[in-house]
Amino acid sequence: MKSLVVARDKRIRTAEYVEAAPKDLPSAVREQGLEGIIGKQKDSHYQPRKRSGAWIKYRVNRGQEFVIGGYFPGPHGFDSLIVGYYDGDKLMYVARTRNGFVPASRRQVFSKLKHLVTPACPFVNLPETSDHDLGKS
Repeated sequence: MKSLVVARDKRIRTAEYVEAAPKDLPSAVREQGLEGIIGKQKDSHYQPRKRSGAWIKYRVNRGQEFVIGGYFPGPHGFDSLIVGYYDGDKLMYVARTRNGFVPASRRQVFSKLKHLVTPACPFVNLPETSDHDLGKS
């Protein structure tokens, strides 16, 4: 059995390399409390900045739905989104996210958001930030 390095919770730990049928992997990943698994064809090689289809990322963790409660302006409409979740009728701040958006999708999402802007902050627990950090002009 071979070992490889896995990052988890900002710590590095060693995990065992596993060869198994794809149908057997999700339950093993869940049992270890991992977010997901990266799979690859046995004879494939990593190719920087290329998506060959030989590698896959498979997430098994439970998801959480988030509400967009704000954004930071950017060159394609927004730089990042401010998200939260409802706890009863209170919108709780969770994080700021930039991942998963290419310029075209940023413009598309922003075209739907810009009409919903209000002066009141919808979050009950938004962290203290300066006006610059909030994207105010």
